[in-house]
Amino acid sequence: KIIAKVPQADERDPLGLAYILADVGAGDRALELIAPLVEDEQRGPGALLVQAYALERLQRYDDALASLVKARDLGLETVNLHRNFGTLLGGMGRLAEAADHFDEALHLDPQDDYCRIWLSLMHRRLGQNDQEALKNYLGMRGFKDSDWPRQMLRYLLGELKDEELVAAAAVGVDKELARGQACEAWFVIGQRRLADKDTAGAMAAF
Repeated sequence: KIIAKVPQADERDPLGLAYILADVGAGDRALELIAPLVEDEQRGPGALLVQAYALERLQRYDDALASLVKARDLGLETVNLHRNFGTLLGGMGRLAEAADHFDEALHLDPQDDYCRIWLSLMHRRLGQNDQEALKNYLGMRGFKDSDWPRQMLRYLLGELKDEELVAAAAVGVDKELARGQACEAWFVIGQRRLADKDTAGAMAAF
């Protein structure tokens, strides 16, 4: 029934399907689906990334971290691995470790906008000023004015207010994409409020 409701689901792609299942709240089913693949020599590292995501969605954070560590120990060294480490550790409050992983991801792909945004959020919550580096990144990327990552980076630089970022999420995109970008906007706003010790404001944003 879940698969039927998700147009991009493909039963021939168990890893992709498991990720979708985890994303829509069927984490236990996702774990069942990829269990045979975790020990596969070729597909094991990728399966472990999906396993970690499903476990994180089930709020089994220590188990998710163990899956990522195992994938790394098997030789996986990708942007996705470090991004997943960073988001998981950030959510666990291990901010310095999270920042290190986002930094490593940016070494692998210097133009990964979301890792740069996450890195700035971790720095801010750690009380570190990275505004100059953020300005340099924004200049290096050469965004179009309407590009969504540009708006989030401008927000982190203090060039946009909360309501301006939320409004920018709906500019020039369809309703589905606007909804997703609005979620990202409120998440970034919440993280910034956490950094500013405004816990109540952060919870309202989340």
